[in-house]
Amino acid sequence: MTHEWLYVSGTSPEFDMAVYTLCFVARPGRNCRLQIQGHDVYIRTYDVGHLPGLQVATAFPMVNGP
Repeated sequence: MTHEWLYVSGTSPEFDMAVYTLCFVARPGRNCRLQIQGHDVYIRTYDVGHLPGLQVATAFPMVNGP
């Protein structure tokens, strides 16, 4: 399976951080589906699994979902 990666143009760093944080808290380690300007966007998050508590390893947007 291949994925197309998305760079969300025109958003502020504050918006990006808010969306990634929301998705990480709501769905850690899973895809988070959003609609941005009428387009489905999936944010994928990963937790640092070997440390206790929730800690973001990475979060990034995808065009094609799961």
